[in-house]
Parts: sequence; structure tokens; C-alpha cells
Amino acid sequence: MRTSYYAFQLLTEWISFLWAGLPAKLRPTMLELLFGTMISRTGHITDAFLSIKSKRTWTTYFKAIQKGRFSWLKLVQR
Repeated sequence: MRTSYYAFQLLTEWISFLWAGLPAKLRPTMLELLFGTMISRTGHITDAFLSIKSKRTWTTYFKAIQKGRFSWLKLVQR
């Protein structure tokens, strides 16, 4: 029971760090993809998209990943 609590706490910290490193406009989209990646079996972005009940079109997710106005390096450093 304690192990799952610590795992949840660690996951919450990681998501908080990622959340703070993203521009506000991209946060919901990237959070959806993150959760989709966690529940998909392969972790591939396409499977993540198919694993969630998406509220946006595929192009929105594509633009967030390929053309998002944020630095991947800053996000990784965060």
C-alpha cells in the first residue's frame, strides 16, 4: 500500500515539473498524450492518441509535438 502511495507521489511530481515547463496553451494537449502513452501498450504516440477519447483532431496533436512553440531542451532540463 505504501509503495503505491510513493509511486503516485513521484508521478505527481514528474507531471508537475512537465506541466510547468510547457506553455499554457499546450498543457492540456500534452497531458492527454502523456496519459494516453501511459495506458497504451506500446507507448507510441499514435497508440496514445488511439487510447484516449480525444477532444481534438489529430492535426492538433501533431502540431503540438512537431511545431509546438516550446523548447524540448528546456522541458528535458526541467
